[in-house]
Amino acid sequence: MIRRYCDGCVPTPGEPSTGESAPRLRCDGLGHEVFGHVAEFAVNRALVSLGEAVGDINRYVEHAAEGLRLTSVLLWPVMVELWHCLGWQPPGRLSEALSWAGLALGTPVVSGPPLFPRL
Repeated sequence: MIRRYCDGCVPTPGEPSTGESAPRLRCDGLGHEVFGHVAEFAVNRALVSLGEAVGDINRYVEHAAEGLRLTSVLLWPVMVELWHCLGWQPPGRLSEALSWAGLALGTPVVSGPPLFPRL
């Protein structure tokens, strides 16, 4: 996405939303935490800290995928291709499609054509 939408350069980040704050806060002190554990010869605790940080980041990515699915429901006429990329088929009723946790865990995602190609 950075290559495609930001000319291949890391952009200046905006203010984090509430959902973005948790993984960011977790990572801000991670180096100090991990090196502290290593200095105490507690490599197992260092690895646990790293695993927890990876888990926070993973939950954020899953949260983002679910958010994409929900917003795509509301943009239905133009977002059907995104549903295919997420491996998701909408239920019969719109109200059912708008509930959280509609993506099945382990569903493979696929690349598709650009949703909004540059003209």
